[in-house]
Amino acid sequence: MSNTDMRSLHTLPTLTELYFAQSSIGDVGAQYIAYALRDNKALTRLILGRNQIRDAGAQYLADALRHNKALIHLSLGDDPIGDAGAQCL
Repeated sequence: MSNTDMRSLHTLPTLTELYFAQSSIGDVGAQYIAYALRDNKALTRLILGRNQIRDAGAQYLADALRHNKALIHLSLGDDPIGDAGAQCL
């Protein structure tokens, strides 16, 4: 899935689980996913491990999660998120 495709994730209102590990989306991809998460009311499980998401990407996701009440499980395993990014989450 390209970054362009990620921008359209918010148009999938019935998607409940997204496994997107090992896709090397980085912080830019995390930003697109965060945009989609802000208004998503269905996604409950999001797997983003091994995507080279760093502190900036973690910040985007944390900001989105302040608005998202549906997501129950977020996995960022093996992403190089530092202390600053972890604190945001």
